[in-house]
Amino acid sequence: MAKYAEISKRFKNVLGMKNSPIAVYYSDKKPKGAVGFKGVRSGWCVISLAYKAALGKTAAIDKKTYGCRGAGRYLGFIRGDWPWLPYFLSYGIKGEMEGERYIKTPEIAKLRFDRMKLRPAPARYCIFAPLEKLGKGVDPEVVVFFAPPDIISALVVLAEYANPREESNILVKFGAGCGQVVAIPVNELEKKHPKAVLGLFDVSARPRVPKNILSFAIPLPLLEEMYSNIDGSFLYTKSWKKVYKRIVAGRNVTKGSE
Repeated sequence: MAKYAEISKRFKNVLGMKNSPIAVYYSDKKPKGAVGFKGVRSGWCVISLAYKAALGKTAAIDKKTYGCRGAGRYLGFIRGDWPWLPYFLSYGIKGEMEGERYIKTPEIAKLRFDRMKLRPAPARYCIFAPLEKLGKGVDPEVVVFFAPPDIISALVVLAEYANPREESNILVKFGAGCGQVVAIPVNELEKKHPKAVLGLFDVSARPRVPKNILSFAIPLPLLEEMYSNIDGSFLYTKSWKKVYKRIVAGRNVTKGSE
């Protein structure tokens, strides 16, 4: 298998990307110079840190610096069994708490959360790093692309390119932004055919990235398959060259909000 720097370079070249694919992994060692939050606080969204990794920075989060409590839960640093959470995601509690209204009723919200498996953090830090900057001996669990629709279209096609099954290799599922780039794709690693997760549909997280950006989180086994299938695929056809030309002509990198 190629080195991760080579994988990153190849994807960036064939897709016309300027941003880096992001490696997601856990480690007891904090990378030198890693950026992060200064504590735990509502409104500090981990997606903003993940997007910094797409721009070349490395970010590290631990149980004392995960930002909002939702990230602490989805990244595995806290259990987060809060009785008020289903109400917060639904219509709230009159006179006490305004709800986000992402789920129709608290009962439906509770059912969804009871079904979702959340793995405890396997090491001290959850790290987002540009794929090409991974240290020796470090393997990501998931690789995330923050990309516009033209590039997402290529990733979707490539993920399905060698799939003989009726079941898709791609999953779209409601969840917080951090859940869609970490918790849900990490859970996919336990399956025989891990699926990529198309995400960043969390309305609360969307202001943290440019308006034309979605996420495509790929468990490592599927990423390796996609990489091996680049040669001979549609990425060398006239159809893709038309899209590629548009990507390169219009690309720029806009920082997400803090």
